[in-house]
Amino acid sequence: MVLKAKCLVYANTPIFKNEMVNKTKLSSSIITDRKGLMRNFLDNWDKIDL
Repeated sequence: MVLKAKCLVYANTPIFKNEMVNKTKLSSSIITDRKGLMRNFLDNWDKIDL
């Protein structure tokens, strides 16, 4: 039942297949990429299918 609820709630959530996501201390390259990704989201918030 929990699995079914999870699939319904998070059906459109992107899947990250990267072991670096679950680290407690992120590398500088991941931090830089995350900043760039967030900057792109904020700069292009009005675009369809970003």
